[in-house]
Amino acid sequence: MSELDLNKLYKVNDLIVSKKDSHGINMLVSLDESNFFYRIDGIASSAWDMLVEGLSFQEISEKLISQYPDHKTQVIKDLEEFFKQLIEMKILE
Repeated sequence: MSELDLNKLYKVNDLIVSKKDSHGINMLVSLDESNFFYRIDGIASSAWDMLVEGLSFQEISEKLISQYPDHKTQVIKDLEEFFKQLIEMKILE
C-alpha cells in the first residue's frame, strides 16, 4: 500500500475524468487505453468533490469531522485508506 503524505497537496491525474450522476455518485474514467473505470459514492464522494476543488487531506478531514464529530477516528481512518487507494491506482499524484 502506498504511503500517504499528510502535508502534500495531491492532485488528480490529468488522464482521469470524473462526472457526478444524479444520485451523487462520482464516476471516474481514464482517458488512456486502460479502460479504467472507478465508482465513488457515500462520504468518499464528498471527499472526492473536495479533493477536486483543491483541498488538502487535512482540510478534507476537518470538514468531514465537522459533519461527523462522533466518528472522528473512523473518518480519519477511512479517508486515509481512500487516499492510499487513489494513490496506488495512480488516480492521485
